[in-house]
Amino acid sequence: LNVVDIFEEGNEENFNIFVSQVENALTLINESDESKLIRTICNKKLSRKITHEVLDEKFTKWIDLKKYLEKYYCSKESWAEIFNAFYKASQRPSESPREFSERLKALLRKYIAKIALDNSEATVKILYNTHYREILKKFKKGVRSRLARDRLASKDYTELETAVELATKAEKDELEEENEDFQKNNVQVEKRKTGVTNLDNLKEMISEIVVQNLQPNQNI
Repeated sequence: LNVVDIFEEGNEENFNIFVSQVENALTLINESDESKLIRTICNKKLSRKITHEVLDEKFTKWIDLKKYLEKYYCSKESWAEIFNAFYKASQRPSESPREFSERLKALLRKYIAKIALDNSEATVKILYNTHYREILKKFKKGVRSRLARDRLASKDYTELETAVELATKAEKDELEEENEDFQKNNVQVEKRKTGVTNLDNLKEMISEIVVQNLQPNQNI
């Protein structure tokens, strides 16, 4: 087993290297020794975190251990990455409140499917429904609109659909307020510009009067 490196949760390339090393080691032993090899791998060739979780499963066959490791610790997105993506999620600039809520739902379902020991649709659905309120909590904290966050925090909403509708309206109201403020600022700028123009005109008129008064009176 000296040829087998310690496996930590990682990408597909790292997993394939680990699998290749283990399967090369398997060719050097008798089939009857496989369970002993698996125990050694679980105790010495997996990271401490994975070892702690894998030992509870009591694997005796390499094929079963490989499937387990591939499912939970090797993929384009591991369960830990999906978990972090869910809890760090916030509404994107190009995303509506409803689109944000749908992304949260998809991330939670993806995470549940990864951690479910029984990967049946029924089990995933039960676990999903159990953790459903987490979507609402994350949605309330992750919406982009300040007004939406304030309104959602002012009342204990229990239905995601209600929260989505409120956030959508708040986002619209906030945009209208910003547009009104923009228009008001433009009016103020125009007024200042007009004031400066009028003042310049007044100065020009006064200058003309002064010049006329200084000219000799032709009728004398």
